[in-house]
Amino acid sequence: MLYARTQRLQEEESLQKLSRSSDTIIHRRARIILESAKGRAVKDIAGMVGLHYNSVRPVIRRFNELGIGSIYPRQKTGRPRRVILNIPMRAGLWPRPRKG
Repeated sequence: MLYARTQRLQEEESLQKLSRSSDTIIHRRARIILESAKGRAVKDIAGMVGLHYNSVRPVIRRFNELGIGSIYPRQKTGRPRRVILNIPMRAGLWPRPRKG
């Protein structure tokens, strides 16, 4: 069985606060850790947060290794997405039919 390590009082207060976050990822991860610390099984937690149990295990493992910082999403590596802002938009995607 895999469980989150015991938390210090500060960590538990932070996790309680993060579990009320409007960010879905942070909210789910905080709930996973809090429920795991209560002794719930991974499959039960997965059902509660709407994830597969194979997605819950890494969250618990990372928390056990890295602590509260593991709740926040990691920075993405690689080339940033390209955003083009100066493209004129038309009402339709297809050319207008010719009259005649």
